[in-house]
Amino acid sequence: MNVRHRLIMMISVIGVIGFFIVQTMVLPSIAEKEEAYQAAQNEAMSHDIEQSRRYQHNYMGDAGNLTQLFRSLPLREVPMSFELDSERYRVQVNFEGNVDELDRRKREQAFIYNATAAFALIGNLQEIDFHFNDRSFVVEREAVEEWYEQPLPSLIEDGSWEKMVRQPLADADYLESCTEAFF
Repeated sequence: MNVRHRLIMMISVIGVIGFFIVQTMVLPSIAEKEEAYQAAQNEAMSHDIEQSRRYQHNYMGDAGNLTQLFRSLPLREVPMSFELDSERYRVQVNFEGNVDELDRRKREQAFIYNATAAFALIGNLQEIDFHFNDRSFVVEREAVEEWYEQPLPSLIEDGSWEKMVRQPLADADYLESCTEAFF
């Protein structure tokens, strides 16, 4: 064999080995990381609010945008439908099942997180009803604004979301006080 044939054989072997490494190690690793990231989006304590910012809008009238916002937030794994009342600037998020089917702490964290996110991202939304078969939790923008003592869009825009919204949700006393104030 001449040098040219050996070079072609060597490049072919390197290509096959490289293909094998990519298929058996790299791609599964990427898929695992993506799966872990998506699972983390189901909980308020690990949700990435930046992924929901694409649904920011001044008006709730775009039903597709509003529903996609809620489907990007925690509790998105629970089947849901929506009713919009554009006269009252209200959305009812209808969850399938009963409220007690969800862990209470995670549910309360998600309600607070989702309400804050929705009010921060949808400019004229005034009321949200998290509705289950057996119970509803209604929250108004005014209560959320009073709690944070600042315009809600600024929580996302100035980078204080982590400190002002997510981190405090880990504290049981904060969670209880916030739940009472909101709902």
